Amino acid sequence: MNVSLALRIRGLVTAVASVILLYALFVSASHLARVGLWLGLKPYEANTLFVLVDAVVVTGKLMTLNVFAPTTKRCGKRLMILAGVVSLAGNVGSGVIDHSIGGAGYGVLVLAVAFLMEHAIGKIRPAAAVTKAANVRKQATARPAVSSVR
Repeated sequence: MNVSLALRIRGLVTAVASVILLYALFVSASHLARVGLWLGLKPYEANTLFVLVDAVVVTGKLMTLNVFAPTTKRCGKRLMILAGVVSLAGNVGSGVIDHSIGGAGYGVLVLAVAFLMEHAIGKIRPAAAVTKAANVRKQATARPAVSSVR
């Protein structure tokens, strides 16, 4: 198994996880809209409530990428946690409003799977043996350094 195959498999897993995350966003949006209507929001406000909750989770996730400073990553993690708790409350609240334990449980399940998939995507790396073999091949084919001593 080589690094390019591992990266292709990672791309496939990321694509599948992205579909699951989009589904979770769709379900969460409908649950938050239900809660928003129950709280007395206008229909357009209730139907866009997910932007103020779930989009903040996505923004926080993007802020935790390795390209950012530790302070930015901490801020992103806090955003994810805060908005995630609000989203969880909305998803559970939707089931409670409908007097359905199953609906509340489904809201928890959707968010749990979404967070699990998001966590899994971030942990995918090629095996050490695969990357070590690729590094050895690169070193073997690398040109020797030209000496400036004459």
